[in-house]
Amino acid sequence: MNIELVKISINEKLLQAIDTVYKVIAFSESSSNLANLVGVEFGNRITGNSWEETFNLSRTEGIGKMVQSRMILGSYFLEDNNQIKYFVKAKKMRRYLSDYFTNVHKSADIFIYPASNMSAPLIGKSYEPSYMDYILTNSNLTGNPSLTLKLGIDKNNNLPFNLAIDGEIYKDCKMLSHALFIERVLEGEKNE
Repeated sequence: MNIELVKISINEKLLQAIDTVYKVIAFSESSSNLANLVGVEFGNRITGNSWEETFNLSRTEGIGKMVQSRMILGSYFLEDNNQIKYFVKAKKMRRYLSDYFTNVHKSADIFIYPASNMSAPLIGKSYEPSYMDYILTNSNLTGNPSLTLKLGIDKNNNLPFNLAIDGEIYKDCKMLSHALFIERVLEGEKNE
């Protein structure tokens, strides 16, 4: 079909940093953005006997555990003593990731890779974690357009596995056009 596939060299050490970099930046932003949810002007107010008790009750009972943990960790990353140690370093690492994927996109129209380490694991079954478990998060950090397509079914466990397609930043239409082409090719192969 006149398509050239280009294999890229993988910087595995850099890709292993994606999850940590994402968490430091996202949790810090979450903490900053949700700082006003104290039950006074914003958020669900759970009234206590004092302003401090209202604040504490609104934060502990009015916000879910996942959001609480993001806010606590984000606040920790943004403390004066920790900003350079965590937040500023994470932003620098985001720049390295962005440069890495920019170079990948210069070598081809789209970047295709497995959307995860393996097909979905069965409940209760263990599996070996990998940077591939967080590979999709790279687009959240770099701003590149990205989507996943169902590629097939794993015959071992009858569960789906997906193909990820990323495009160059600000080239969403180009990436979507290529994804549509790939989807049509995959559908054609299923019908043959």
